[in-house]
Amino acid sequence: MEEKIDLRVVKTYRKIVSTLEELMETTPFDSITVHDLCESAEIRRATFYKHYNDKYDLLSFIIKDFESEIANRVASRCDVTNIVEYISMYCKEVLDFFELRQVILRNIFKSEAFFAIYNIIIDINFKFIIRTLEDAKMGGTNIPSDIRATASFINGGICTMLMSWLREQNISQAELLSDIKSILIRILY
Repeated sequence: MEEKIDLRVVKTYRKIVSTLEELMETTPFDSITVHDLCESAEIRRATFYKHYNDKYDLLSFIIKDFESEIANRVASRCDVTNIVEYISMYCKEVLDFFELRQVILRNIFKSEAFFAIYNIIIDINFKFIIRTLEDAKMGGTNIPSDIRATASFINGGICTMLMSWLREQNISQAELLSDIKSILIRILY
């Protein structure tokens, strides 16, 4: 039997997420408290803590949800056995997401919590790349080295390139994606 989705939970989740995004447009993440978030979202603290341990847990949940949404979009448009195209398309989706939230990203870069947030992103991307490589291998794609080592290498490179691009933006998104694609081809083929 299919589990029913509680629409109240969905509505509360959407309200918390949008409120956090709104707050991060004007307030450093470090300065946002659960109290502020609950007050702005018009929910009780007990409701917040029923779903999340703290604001980092909420942020991790948001990033995982975002990654899942992107992974589903990419999977619906590209075959995982075309691994370079698959990972490149994922990177494009991430960049598009970042471009829509530049104010929030600047806030995060200035935050003392940057490394905690960066580690959440690295962990989630690593899991995505591991799943992608495993799925590609099961689909018949030859992965030239150990999957975990390859995923670590790709993940570190991509995350570093994305963070550098976000800070400097000295090349276009298309140029960055072309560079990522070229590097992936060299690594995977």
